[in-house]
Amino acid sequence: MSSPSVLFLIAARGGSKGVPGKNLRRIGELSLLGYKARAALRCDDCKRLIVSTDSLDIQDEARRMGVEVPFTRPSELATDTASSESVVAHAIAWIEEHENRA
Repeated sequence: MSSPSVLFLIAARGGSKGVPGKNLRRIGELSLLGYKARAALRCDDCKRLIVSTDSLDIQDEARRMGVEVPFTRPSELATDTASSESVVAHAIAWIEEHENRA
């Protein structure tokens, strides 16, 4: 039996009121984003890993970690009031529209 094709999504916006720049802050050898990416890439069910972010610096770090960055998250979804559900819905809609998947 083959394993399912699972899309993993890291949501990492550039702004943070509590800990500025937290997704790029290093904890030992890796950034917070790096730890998330490494964990996802080690998972047998992860067939594709993308990041949703509004930050060019986070996009660069994601690419260094082997994570796809197919789009830049719209600013209205990069606020501290934007829901995780809206970020996921945007990513799915983007993939369906731009990659002819349904």
